[in-house]
Amino acid sequence: SGSASDEPDASTTKPTPTASTGKDAAPSDGAPPVVKRFQEIHGVMHMHSPYSHDACDGEGLSSGVPNPGCLADLRAAPCKDNLDFIALTDHPAHMNEVTPTENVLYDAAAGDVLLKDATGAVIGNEMKCPDGHKVLFTYGFEGEHTLPIGFTKHPTRYDGYQNNRPIADVQSLVADLHAAGAIVALAHSEADDIDAPTIINGGADAMEWYNPHGNFKTALGGDKITGAAVDVIPFFEKLNDFLQGSSSGAHPDLFYLLLLPSWPQKGFDKWREVQRGRFVPGILGSDVHQNVSVDPVCKGAAAQALCAALLGGKPNVLAQLIAGGKLTMSDGRRFDAFERLLRWLHNRVFVKSLSPVDLKEAIAHGRSYGLFSVFGDPKDFVYEGDAAGKPVDLGDEVSGPLTLKVQAPSAPAPIPSGVVFDKPTAAKAEVRTVLYRTDGNGTVEVAQVAGLGQSITKTVTEPGQYHVEIWIKPKHLASQMGSQAASADTEYMWLITNPIRVKK
Repeated sequence: SGSASDEPDASTTKPTPTASTGKDAAPSDGAPPVVKRFQEIHGVMHMHSPYSHDACDGEGLSSGVPNPGCLADLRAAPCKDNLDFIALTDHPAHMNEVTPTENVLYDAAAGDVLLKDATGAVIGNEMKCPDGHKVLFTYGFEGEHTLPIGFTKHPTRYDGYQNNRPIADVQSLVADLHAAGAIVALAHSEADDIDAPTIINGGADAMEWYNPHGNFKTALGGDKITGAAVDVIPFFEKLNDFLQGSSSGAHPDLFYLLLLPSWPQKGFDKWREVQRGRFVPGILGSDVHQNVSVDPVCKGAAAQALCAALLGGKPNVLAQLIAGGKLTMSDGRRFDAFERLLRWLHNRVFVKSLSPVDLKEAIAHGRSYGLFSVFGDPKDFVYEGDAAGKPVDLGDEVSGPLTLKVQAPSAPAPIPSGVVFDKPTAAKAEVRTVLYRTDGNGTVEVAQVAGLGQSITKTVTEPGQYHVEIWIKPKHLASQMGSQAASADTEYMWLITNPIRVKK
């Protein structure tokens, strides 16, 4: 991966040697590089494979055998996107019906290396990409909000982490999942059936800030897009320039920007509410299934005539709403292809090594940040602390006074297999960097700065959790948005960090 190797990479190198949020590089004066404390790895949490009942268009398994095409798509995706880890979280049906070796998608013939702990238990799979790059797979599951990551064995409990249960039941569920080696994250934090007190008191180790499934539900109605043509068309006509048959030059990954105004803000708000009571790290969940399809809502002569009238000049949309099935984009790939959704958002995690044990330790510690990578890599971004000369990293808790330094990205840079743009174009992006403190009374802004390459340095003494959000107007992408270029003038979250904490 760009930041996980020791070789400089123009798109991902972050030259601050001591920052937890920056790749180490030699100082410009030629002095030897500072010893790295952590390795930055890029990856995805909350991912479904053919072993989930609803993945792969509901056809993940045939007589217990994974769908070969869908499995091949999944394995190829992190290689194309140059990711370092995938935390698989299949639904209990059918994840708990197969062995851990199958859960981690081990393929001996492909050269995979099965990872085991000291007891011989399977804890992961190291997949080797065609270019030699290695990707770590771990296994967990997704239940009703329950999202354990990194099992060392199957648990005995697969039930839900929800409001409507006695808190003792939730706590015993968490204990069972811990006993099976996992850290316990929570999915779909934006939902109403999981509130802040339950998250705080139940013992969860992490929670999703966000998950794009909420966009699909809000903008599209769910995984299966159906309904009357007049209801479906207003959104779909915006997709015309991104769909198969288009010669607009719009990059198909960027239709995500049309979904983002529908994102569930509740997850971010709830995370802040939870921090008032207990530190619970945030993660971004991808929730990829490769299963979104559209009903042929323009089927039949009368419906086609109506659709044609409503979609004048939008032949690409009309063709797909007549045919139904998976939506095919201008690159020939389905719109919810594994490789595409894995490019939309990343978790950037700072680990001691790329191993299941160290990955779980870093996630539970909060030594990570969430990135909407569709906008590009945040080149040169740093968020770190200094306590009397001692470096302080994301997730750390120290006594004040503490000097916090935020270095805003110098520019967005293209991510592997993603949208390509040059340096002069990258400079068109407009960013706003905000440092927040959350304590028992709520969340307040501590400092804010506008502009690429700007910085915040603040010495703080007040107890609380200090996290950073960077918001972006992606004007560098406007020329690749076709007729939807105005979406590049909207402000979106680019990244959110876990906090650095000051003790009471």
